[in-house]
Amino acid sequence: MKHLITEQKFIENLLNCPKCDNVSDFLEFIKDDFFGYELICDFKNIDEYKKASEINPFWELIMDKYSSIVFSPNLSSEIDEDSLYQSLGENNIFLTNTDENICKRLSEKRGYIYLSTKNISDAWKQFKKSRKGFHFKVTNSNIIPSDQKFDSWAKLDGIFSPITSAIIFDRYILGDKTNQKLAQNLFPLLKQLCKHSNALKEKLQISIITEFDNRSCINRSHQSIMDFLHKCNYNNVEVNIIKHKKSLYPVGFEGLHSRFILSNYVHVKCDDSFNFFKSNGKINNDADIRIDFTMAKSHRHFFKKELMDIKTYFAKLNNNPSHPDNDMKVIFFPNLDNYLLE
Repeated sequence: MKHLITEQKFIENLLNCPKCDNVSDFLEFIKDDFFGYELICDFKNIDEYKKASEINPFWELIMDKYSSIVFSPNLSSEIDEDSLYQSLGENNIFLTNTDENICKRLSEKRGYIYLSTKNISDAWKQFKKSRKGFHFKVTNSNIIPSDQKFDSWAKLDGIFSPITSAIIFDRYILGDKTNQKLAQNLFPLLKQLCKHSNALKEKLQISIITEFDNRSCINRSHQSIMDFLHKCNYNNVEVNIIKHKKSLYPVGFEGLHSRFILSNYVHVKCDDSFNFFKSNGKINNDADIRIDFTMAKSHRHFFKKELMDIKTYFAKLNNNPSHPDNDMKVIFFPNLDNYLLE
């Protein structure tokens, strides 16, 4: 479930915040593109909330946007306590009356969005872009403008921050074949996902759903990934690998096809494998990438559909070491855990 956690002081200060495109976009998001969340606020009760709404139109504006409300009068002092987070999912926006350095520290520690009137302009910049949805073309062609050309994994800088968890679906991402090497594709993608993982209080969880031949293949791939992460000093990451196999689809299941990456704030979809680059830097295939903000109403149902499909598929999976078919002995390693699926 989505949560908006906000202090009264933030809303009071927001009215006096210098206006810019990013602040205006945030207000537009709250007004027109964010619905169905649980609101946690530092009022004592609904009467106090209603009284505030008579003075500040913001509180009245969101009254029909949230699906439920929780009153937490000591919210400002609880915002860095573990107990506050025990009932939250992975999709949270915090609006807090603090400075930008504390917001930055909390975001790095918890993996969620923290906005104050001191940092909102800079912090909302990346979400403004993904809220509208933006596209890349995987190509080296000069016909495509540089800001829309995906010719390096560096084009994802900042896209996956903050982050707590990610799911990658790509049937061929572990192939490590000629012109589709891990070193040019999966590994630099993982670096983008894991850049700030060491600062997280909880381990970053990454699930890779793909195809592989046998037990030795999945073990070898997992070891290769963990060796790479440790070499990069990303020691706060859990990775699991799950086999994609159509014979395991539940009855009536629509199936998994398009390549995608899900994180708690970003949905990346591609019409070809993420094995974009050859060893010489050339492109394997022209491909289109779309990146969307998972909290926006206009994108939310696409994100939820991907998650629902994965949950449905995972519910059918079991490792069976005694299975006579070697291909069915190991379906996942080491587990199926991912915060996004809880």
